[in-house]
Amino acid sequence: MEDTYLVQRLRKAPQSEFLAKAEQVFGGGMLGLGAEAWKILQAIFSIDYMGAAEYEFGTIPRVIKGMAEDAANLRAFQVVISAKDVEPNWARGRPARTAKGKPRKKQPVIPPISDRTVYVLARESQRAEIPAKLRLLASNKQRLKCGSRFPEALDPVEERDSEVCGWLELTNGFFFFLDQDMWQKTTRLLTGREDATLIAAPAPA
Repeated sequence: MEDTYLVQRLRKAPQSEFLAKAEQVFGGGMLGLGAEAWKILQAIFSIDYMGAAEYEFGTIPRVIKGMAEDAANLRAFQVVISAKDVEPNWARGRPARTAKGKPRKKQPVIPPISDRTVYVLARESQRAEIPAKLRLLASNKQRLKCGSRFPEALDPVEERDSEVCGWLELTNGFFFFLDQDMWQKTTRLLTGREDATLIAAPAPA
């Protein structure tokens, strides 16, 4: 596999028709997705605007189409990311503030970083290398075109840290999620099979 460079952020599916249309118009017009493709994908996830041409002009549909055409070789599996491999959220060192901008007298207790399960959909040939790639992303040691917000999602301190809960790795072509429902629906979409019929065991560490 090539070094990961392009990672598309994914959020939960739009909660209304208005939000779905807004995503398509503002920031989504250059993605190269047709109306039917938008409808299918937005039933599962929302595509975050990345602000760079490398993510546009048909890159996303090309990668997804390639995975769908290789459906027989796709596998759904889990990878456990150890807490020690996660870069701590920068907000841990920032005091919570009042509405007036002053530090609160009583600061909230932030739980420690914990091990997290990541749900992956990838080709069988990629399976052995993916855990190491995810650890690099979790530790923020992989150079990317645009930030993935994967470390923040693994160590959420503020509410917005959990907004991004899925990713499409565009360099090699695989999905990974912190949201199990998004993973299962994406697996069914691209393979026509339930994830339980694929590989349920964790990938090798």
